[in-house]
Amino acid sequence: MNVDIKYNDNKDKFTYNLETRFKKYIEKHFYPAFTISDLCQIYLIGGSIRDLIYAKKTKDLNFFIMGEDNKEFLEEVFKKI
Repeated sequence: MNVDIKYNDNKDKFTYNLETRFKKYIEKHFYPAFTISDLCQIYLIGGSIRDLIYAKKTKDLNFFIMGEDNKEFLEEVFKKI
């Protein structure tokens, strides 16, 4: 999964640690996002971003998947899990 956090143009220690934290949390708690990210663009959105920044336990993860018609693809991914 390629994690790309945008809040400024400079990579710094904070950004690196945040990317690592997001990646590890998503891999552990919502692995289908990794499968999906290999095939199309997927974005983490919503309040879970704030929770992860503050190292709080998030209640849910909201993802936005880019693409014209991913419904059939997503149904196949979730059948395998």
